[in-house]
Amino acid sequence: MSKTEDRLLELLKIAWQNEWRLKSQLAERDEEMEHQRRIMQSEINMYKEQKEMYKRAFKILNGECVDG
Repeated sequence: MSKTEDRLLELLKIAWQNEWRLKSQLAERDEEMEHQRRIMQSEINMYKEQKEMYKRAFKILNGECVDG
């Protein structure tokens, strides 16, 4: 192989390594974002349930009819 071919092969190897590293970083970021999304959705659901409990308690305190 000529020096030019060796150099091109080395550059190709570097480009492949950079691409692999970037894809790995993106996959890690996607995993973290999905984890955060699940946490936030869980909190949203918890607050929705709390809201319904408070509404029900308010109706009970006011003597309103509350469906089972």
